[in-house]
Amino acid sequence: MKREELEAQLCMLATPRLMEATSDLDPEVTLTSYGLDSVAAVELTVALEDWSGRRIPVDLLYECPSIRALADFFEDGKSNNVELRDTMLADSILPSSIQPQPNDGRAEPPYVVLLTGATGFVGTWTLDALLRQTKARIVCLVRCENSSEGLQRLHKSRQRFGLPPADLKRVTVEPGDLQREGIGLTTERLDQLADSVDTICHCAAEVNWVAGYAALRDTNVHAVRHLLALACRGKTAAFVFLSSLATCYSTSAPEIVPENTMPANHFEGLHFGYAQSKAVAETLVREAGSRGLPVTILRPSLITGDSYSGHGNSDDFVSLLLKGCLEMGSAPDLDWLMDFCPVDHMAEVIAGTVLSPSISTRVLHVLNPCKRHWREAALWMILSGYPLRLEPYAQWLSKLNAACTNSHFALRPLRSFFAEPVSGQGGLTIPELLEENRRSQATTTQTAKVLPELHINPCPRLGGHLLNRYFSSLIAEGFLQAPSGGMWEQLARPQDILPAEFLKTIAESAADRQIAHLDGVDCIDQGSDHGIITEMTAWGCHRVRGLFRHRIQASDTTGQEWTNNIMIKLKPLDQEVLDVGCRVAELCHDELGRAYTNFRSRLEFNGCDRRELAIYQLADERMLYHMPKCHGVWLDDQRGVRALALECLDGLVLMDSVNRPDDWTPPAIDATIRGLAALHATWEGRRDELQDKEWMPPDLSVNDVVEMTPLWRCLANYAKPVFGEEVHAAQTRIIDELADWWPGLQTHYRTLVHKDFNPRNLGLREEADGLRLCVYDWELAAWGAPQRDLAEFLCFVLKPDTPAEEIDHWINLHRTSLETEIGEPIDSNDWQEGLQLSLRSFMLERLPFYVLVNRFRPQHFLPRVVRCWNHLYQHVGVLPSQVTRGTIDNATTLQNS
Repeated sequence: MKREELEAQLCMLATPRLMEATSDLDPEVTLTSYGLDSVAAVELTVALEDWSGRRIPVDLLYECPSIRALADFFEDGKSNNVELRDTMLADSILPSSIQPQPNDGRAEPPYVVLLTGATGFVGTWTLDALLRQTKARIVCLVRCENSSEGLQRLHKSRQRFGLPPADLKRVTVEPGDLQREGIGLTTERLDQLADSVDTICHCAAEVNWVAGYAALRDTNVHAVRHLLALACRGKTAAFVFLSSLATCYSTSAPEIVPENTMPANHFEGLHFGYAQSKAVAETLVREAGSRGLPVTILRPSLITGDSYSGHGNSDDFVSLLLKGCLEMGSAPDLDWLMDFCPVDHMAEVIAGTVLSPSISTRVLHVLNPCKRHWREAALWMILSGYPLRLEPYAQWLSKLNAACTNSHFALRPLRSFFAEPVSGQGGLTIPELLEENRRSQATTTQTAKVLPELHINPCPRLGGHLLNRYFSSLIAEGFLQAPSGGMWEQLARPQDILPAEFLKTIAESAADRQIAHLDGVDCIDQGSDHGIITEMTAWGCHRVRGLFRHRIQASDTTGQEWTNNIMIKLKPLDQEVLDVGCRVAELCHDELGRAYTNFRSRLEFNGCDRRELAIYQLADERMLYHMPKCHGVWLDDQRGVRALALECLDGLVLMDSVNRPDDWTPPAIDATIRGLAALHATWEGRRDELQDKEWMPPDLSVNDVVEMTPLWRCLANYAKPVFGEEVHAAQTRIIDELADWWPGLQTHYRTLVHKDFNPRNLGLREEADGLRLCVYDWELAAWGAPQRDLAEFLCFVLKPDTPAEEIDHWINLHRTSLETEIGEPIDSNDWQEGLQLSLRSFMLERLPFYVLVNRFRPQHFLPRVVRCWNHLYQHVGVLPSQVTRGTIDNATTLQNS
């Protein structure tokens, strides 16, 4: 095809998709000048693929923006940006003329701050934070004709992004343009700013997930060079640069990426234009820092809406992804790790670094420490009532491509980002390369030290309550539809649910004095990294459930003020837990869901909502010695409220250490087992107190558990890929031999056991005379063999290759400690038999259920715990035949209480 014919063909394909097309397109003029928008660009890309019969690069229309450039591409068989890496390296060279003035090495709060991006989402919130947290005058660089128009845009941005009207008297608008030389300012005006500005805070950027490097170069790279020149033009101005964690996710980067990692070393592994442009810009900023400019580089994760109101940016990637998945009724089954940073926290970090400039180069990774998984978000949407399925990526892509025929489909502008394979990466797309097991891990070691020094509050926890706020806001503005089955409403706060009299009782218990009145009750944190049952149930019942840290302020009768933090636990009702369990099991496998539903009345979750409240009320001083201090219990059947007010356990050693088995030293294990024996002894001879309590779990007979075999088999089959062949075979034998061994478990010495005794639910208090066990989350407590708690604990804290002598030491320590506590001997053989039976029970009734949770929230500890279970099970050995027949002679051992 001749050149003229090629250009004519391209004009014919492009013209129907241009809003301002003429009969004769100028091949030198960019198509965007003729009105090519992002939706039309997707349509044109598809048309070009169909016409040429070849795959088109995701960024072609950005790299080749005119008919002539497109013709060059199809004529040469390659894009104009074939030397991309060399271009990036060349752009990374900071001119030698950019040299900061010598300074005295002092870092002082600024009097004048130049802020870019103030009309954008992050910039709007940053301006608000700067006005609240500093006394500086803020000069906002705005693309506008005059300052009056710019000021109007600032007010509109506040309204759009959920901020109330504000007095902007400390704000000056500077009309300019980052894409122009000298940011669109005259030499005289640049000199004036250079002499007055103390800090430049650069938040502006073009965030585009499909544009190539060349298309983003002016805004995201060259503008940074111009601003660095301004920072060094007169007096030296500190420079705060908003980059992105995307610069850390190069496929050529190491597995661990600390803050001091240089993106320039891994340019070739960055596969989309936005990350490439930020990496080059970072390199320029770092070079300026090496020359003496005080610089701070902030690398945030994806920035989402306000953590309090939920108000966000419906045009961002996360909002579009959620909307697109809900429109399709399908979500990609990918192992994405979500570390979203709420915009209010990001703005606080930016303002904090502006207020406290760094003398040298400072790089911070700003992400959510409470990371969640994409499959959890999908589960949250499903349990909230949305018809959604997790589907393999290839299958999801097929649905995406079909949906893109609708011009209004939310993900249509992002189709190429999801669908285009990355060159040299085995056919994988960018979303697949960003799965947890493929992408690098950005660490926050330095950031964790710096942010507290800047008095910046921790990042709000990413959980169901925050997702609820985000969805409530998106639904309220009409961006998302509410799920079917009723009106959507934002969840209330615990302090709005609990009566004032209960809150006052909490304060009096915690303060140990009479309280005249409450001065304030504020929820300052919520959720837990390990509250699996409670959190998932909260998602399913759409009610306020979970852990809520409150700061309570009160005054006593003498007028003295008192303030303390209290943890309020709002428990889900047992039937809510079971309903969600049935739904999760069904999502894992249809047959498993049916079996779970058929036997739900026999599961230990029955009565769990009242059980923990009752145990705190029944516990004597010996038991309370090893529990959190309880400041109050509230039960309201009419409103379905079950509340516990507990001390905050911030100082516990090894709390939530389920993924840190190496931290469990012999002294820590010793203190835990001795404390466990003390807890078991407190219920010696007290079986009658729990007899016939409706909140106690069913005491299953051998017939009960044998009838539940369909459930046990479904669980075993579903767990097999995780557990492996050897453990699956042992699990199958345990199920097959239920009728033989279950009676033996019931004839052993029994007491009240925690039955969820692992590092997710316990910690140690450091005291002058040693470590003291503290156990919480008692909702699954039951009457059973004390070895059941020991078996679970050892599976979690020992290693799969723990020597036999060490295992025997811990087994005997529990037995001898219990002997000491109750004042009676316990036969060692009988004790060992009880432990073996308890290991069987642990495998039957608990370990497989973790696999259901693992489908949506990876339980990283699970493979190790299962291997350790297998090691312990083989160590304890096969039971003697008389034990498996349930004909134990208890004449020389403790009788079952």
